[in-house]
Amino acid sequence: MNKSRALLTGAGVWVWLSLFVMPTPAQNRVAEVIQAPRTLVIAHRGYSGLAPENTLPAFELALSVGVDLVELDTHPSRDGVPMVIHDATLDRTTDAVERWGRTRIPVRAHTANELQALDAGRWFHARYAGTRLPTLLEALQTVRAAGGCVLVECKEGDAETLASLIRAHGFAERVVMQSFNWEFLAAFHTRAPEVQVAALGPPSRLVDGTRPDHRPEGLGPEWLAEARRTGARLVVWSQKHLTRAGVEAAVAQGFRVWAYTANTPEQYEALRRCGVHGIITDHPGRLWRWLALRQWTPEGSP
Repeated sequence: MNKSRALLTGAGVWVWLSLFVMPTPAQNRVAEVIQAPRTLVIAHRGYSGLAPENTLPAFELALSVGVDLVELDTHPSRDGVPMVIHDATLDRTTDAVERWGRTRIPVRAHTANELQALDAGRWFHARYAGTRLPTLLEALQTVRAAGGCVLVECKEGDAETLASLIRAHGFAERVVMQSFNWEFLAAFHTRAPEVQVAALGPPSRLVDGTRPDHRPEGLGPEWLAEARRTGARLVVWSQKHLTRAGVEAAVAQGFRVWAYTANTPEQYEALRRCGVHGIITDHPGRLWRWLALRQWTPEGSP
């Protein structure tokens, strides 16, 4: 291949990536992303397969491969600052046990300044030593600066604080709020109706505050009726409990359906057959490759 042809080929690859992999700023508005006519790639806790989960490096790495949304989790600090961390305790993903000499240390037991003094990267790999726990505000600013959108999972926190933070800093067009606590979702939707909400299921708490004992885990009409009461037009369900019939029932009622957490080609294929609109994964690069190979199989191949 001569030099000019190689340059043209390289340019063609870049154009393809720009069109199909790397979202443009206009496409990054979350309402447009949700309605995209393809499978969305959603990075679970950032690119958590290659970087420490729920940290800025994980978010930046996910954004570098053009994910549609970065998913993250939030718990409040003792002084009420929403922090980005999955667990209610600090043991697994920080050096809190080593630093403070005890176990089962609640996130809520420490101020934001104390939490940000911890190392949240060395547990994953030495190259990430010194990585801090981000505040939710820092995480949202980082993703927005790169033109991205965020799927925020409220693990614990109050609707007023989170709604106020998102509205005050102009994040409404970049955020989807989800939770297993549908009572929280309904309260959040009342306070910030312009923010997209997603009913994450099977839920731990219903809109009226009760626990959903003895209900099926699979997505179906019973759950959809309750999900609508939260204000959601998205349902995010465990890939273990999704069926094509469940997805079709949701679509018939005007919902989009995303699935968590899939990491293998077999899981991706099962979800494709179900008809889901988005896949949450620890390995967004792997999912992009699987989608690209399905889309770009040469004509005449099996």
